[in-house]
Amino acid sequence: MPPPHQHPRTPRSAPRLRLVGAASLALVAALGCATEAPTQPARWTVIVSPDAPWPVRQTADDVAAYLGQMGQVVDRAEATPARCEPGRAQIVFVGDGVAGAAVEEDSTTNDQSFRIHERRCADAGALVELAGAGLLGRQYAGYEWLHRMGVRFFHPEQEYVPPAPVWPEQARSWQHTPDF
Repeated sequence: MPPPHQHPRTPRSAPRLRLVGAASLALVAALGCATEAPTQPARWTVIVSPDAPWPVRQTADDVAAYLGQMGQVVDRAEATPARCEPGRAQIVFVGDGVAGAAVEEDSTTNDQSFRIHERRCADAGALVELAGAGLLGRQYAGYEWLHRMGVRFFHPEQEYVPPAPVWPEQARSWQHTPDF
């Protein structure tokens, strides 16, 4: 039985983990990952199909929750037609009846491949399409997009959420297939 002041699941190395976590947070701040871009959307909408598998809907919920933790106004919508709207960013989980930029298939594409495609609209609006070649790819797209917005996952019990998303001036588009 652990001492009364120690949680039974807390390892004895927890103080070292906290120290490493604090150092990691300091490094993130020093690298400038917590800066706010001047053209942030006023509202965010996360769109996912009601027919999407549970892990994809959970990832969409996580994206909405992390944006909320960053002080953003976030709505959730299911199967709403995605389009560029002034002042609103729409994050779309492509698939299961929700159209968008799909993963471009080639000889290296697998279930874990994903694509993130951003478009900018008037008055700081944006359309962000998150697509995957399979279930894991769709999840990876959501968490990679969060990473690009400044969220860091150091440990299951240690994460960094910036005060505002790191929103770039220019739209970005990329596709990735993990090496594993």
